[in-house]
Amino acid sequence: MLDFFSGSASTAHAMFLQELGKDDRYQFILVQLPEPCDPKRDAYKDGYETLCDIGEGRIRRAGDKIKTELEESNRQLKLGEGPKQLPDIGFRVFELDESGIEKPEPGQLLFDVVKPDRSDMDIVFEMMLKWGLELTLPVEKSEAAGYPIWSVACDELVCCMSRGLTIEALEAIADMEPRRVLILDSVLDDTLKLNAVQIFKHAGERMGCEIELRTV
Repeated sequence: MLDFFSGSASTAHAMFLQELGKDDRYQFILVQLPEPCDPKRDAYKDGYETLCDIGEGRIRRAGDKIKTELEESNRQLKLGEGPKQLPDIGFRVFELDESGIEKPEPGQLLFDVVKPDRSDMDIVFEMMLKWGLELTLPVEKSEAAGYPIWSVACDELVCCMSRGLTIEALEAIADMEPRRVLILDSVLDDTLKLNAVQIFKHAGERMGCEIELRTV
């Protein structure tokens, strides 16, 4: 379901309710301009500054209510009645914005191209878009030889965003057999970058398919 004028997110609430007691699974995309709330209204006083905030809050409350009611219902099952399954009440919120990666001016050298107001997750999702991966795929924080990494869809994409990257971590990531690897240039030196290229090249040869390595 695609709703370009989602308002208070009634569409999402309805989709949750439709899934109750059914094997069907629904997906929705809601789009809404961040229209400011009237400061005189109760919604604004409750912390909802925009219509998008109201929609996000409603989706969250609707999911929590369904989960609570379902858990209570499953505690009072009738004879021969099986427990009901919780529908997928998860959701993600994205805001349309410019790239989180700075584009250097001609002749300018940037050591860290990530804009200071962007988080690791912002960059991970941006790279998912650039690689054509669905934004609904699972994203988890994990480790490789003690080095923190972000893994998308069980290592379909592995992102290295932290300082302290080592050859041991690169080899551990290669053993995970990812399809794509992102490494920030700011965590690499020239030697480590050459090692990364060779490590993932050899790993791709073992796998029988190329591991796409990208640095930004």
